[in-house]
Amino acid sequence: MTDFKKIADAARSAALEARRQAAAVARDPAGASPVRAGSGIAACESNKKQVEELVKLATGGCINAYTNEAAARKTRFMELCRLALKDLAGELGLAPGQCEIRGNRAGIACSGEVVLHSDHIYVCLEQSSFFFYWYWRTCQGRKDYKGGINQWAKWEKLLDLPELAATMNARRGTR
Repeated sequence: MTDFKKIADAARSAALEARRQAAAVARDPAGASPVRAGSGIAACESNKKQVEELVKLATGGCINAYTNEAAARKTRFMELCRLALKDLAGELGLAPGQCEIRGNRAGIACSGEVVLHSDHIYVCLEQSSFFFYWYWRTCQGRKDYKGGINQWAKWEKLLDLPELAATMNARRGTR
């Protein structure tokens, strides 16, 4: 088998696996549900190792789904982003139903994104072309998808969620 054929087979296999996983996430109503109890400081402490893993994963190279191994990294990245945003929602003082956490796996060439969207804050965890940054902004309602000015933050900011939440809460509702 030629190298090109091996690469094409691996890409096809990774794409099929990504589609299978996306279908599984679509069938899982808990995956896109509002924040549940268990968020906040206690959850923050219990998920600290996962947030550290997220930071290492996000800053450790390009996340995509070109191979089965890369697709597994992308799936883990999405899971860890969701956990971090659930904890952040708790730190922001958002009760269940006051925000939505949703994910978009996107295509095989990118990391996908996980978004926390409330009436006042929009947070998007994705591996942008900058690699070392993610963004958040203020918004006015859940139908506001452009909101205020993007505030870019290093992944390491997620390691101190109380401080991050205090910064976001200080700007909450302003544009």
